[in-house]
Amino acid sequence: MFNKITPGTLQKIWLVTFIILAISVRTLLAQNPYYTPQSILQDAIRAVENNTAQDQMQTDVDLPTRQTIDQIEFRTEFNELDLEQTEYTLRVGFRNDKIRRLRNQLYQMRLNFLENDYRYSVEDSAESLYKNIVALHYLGVKDSLYLQNTSLLEDKNNLEMELFQNDDRLNFNDILKINERNKNVQLLLFDARQSKSEILQSLLIEENNALFDKANWITISSIKEVINGLKNKLINHPSLGLQADRINLLNQEYLLEENDKDNILDFVQLKYKIDDKEPIQKELSLGVAILIPYKRTNTANLAKIEIEKIEENYKQREIINELNSELDDEAKELISLIERYEFFLQFIEDENLQSLKEKYLASEQVSPIPLVNLELMLTERRLDLISLEKDIYMQYISTLANTGLLRLSTNTNYLDDGLAPIE
Repeated sequence: MFNKITPGTLQKIWLVTFIILAISVRTLLAQNPYYTPQSILQDAIRAVENNTAQDQMQTDVDLPTRQTIDQIEFRTEFNELDLEQTEYTLRVGFRNDKIRRLRNQLYQMRLNFLENDYRYSVEDSAESLYKNIVALHYLGVKDSLYLQNTSLLEDKNNLEMELFQNDDRLNFNDILKINERNKNVQLLLFDARQSKSEILQSLLIEENNALFDKANWITISSIKEVINGLKNKLINHPSLGLQADRINLLNQEYLLEENDKDNILDFVQLKYKIDDKEPIQKELSLGVAILIPYKRTNTANLAKIEIEKIEENYKQREIINELNSELDDEAKELISLIERYEFFLQFIEDENLQSLKEKYLASEQVSPIPLVNLELMLTERRLDLISLEKDIYMQYISTLANTGLLRLSTNTNYLDDGLAPIE
């Protein structure tokens, strides 16, 4: 049978283990590069800017400048195909400069709409990027805890085997269960490392041994504050911005159509008709076309645009209602996850396994297996807790994405406790 371990011996063992771990950590930090959410987001912004620069289209439009003449036409007509009976007409069309300005504004608004639509589409990957950062952090924590678990299970297996060899009354099935449990943890460790490798690859980080430093990581209490202020920020959602652009385009088209009737002078023309029987003065004629303003001239076109405006305003209300409903659902889900996390955290505090461990070490009946079991319980509680934490942060990212805030162009690191600028 095993000899009892004295509290003094155990304290020396834990002290040596701590020193070894501290040295290992310092060595890793010295040899391996490390990344923070801030540095990953900065790299992502640089990549987006480079890709956007490479894909940049020529969007400069040569808009009409101030001009009085809108069009010049030259026409000729042969009477009975007789060259001596030919008519020549020179027509100069005019355009109200106010209409030109309105049209130029409309062209510019359409161009801005296309650019905004493209910019929003490019930033669709922001949610995935943030979730990869969250996953990267928790995969690193789980890796450490899984390693600790496997080490403890191997120790427990060795202790149980030695006890079994010295006491045939012990149940061998307990040893088999330990092996099965160790196998499951090893699989979880393998899956975690595979996922980490895939995430690093997606983030264009080539070093698989790169260390993740969650500098200024946003706290759960700060997450609550951010969520409470999201309702007023829905107006910044890209879909609402694009919808507002559509309505503004229709307003501009309406304004253009409404003012088009103010163009009174349509054209001036000079006609020359060859006629040998008449003097040159009578062969020339001057014509002027004047548009008579009439408020009902464009009624049909204006009514069509008004109906389109009504349709787009209804769509805008639908988008707002849908976004509010989605935000309410996701915020409730997030609050529910936080409440569950806080409940479990309180349970761990009340359970106080660490205090129980200290009392056990101070007792006169310390033995290895109960101590290993206690360490296993502590690591499993930690694993359960960080799983709940991860769910909270993933839901937090989804909720931000629903408000349209999760865009790199907003230049805000939503994983920073102070919501620091990314650049």
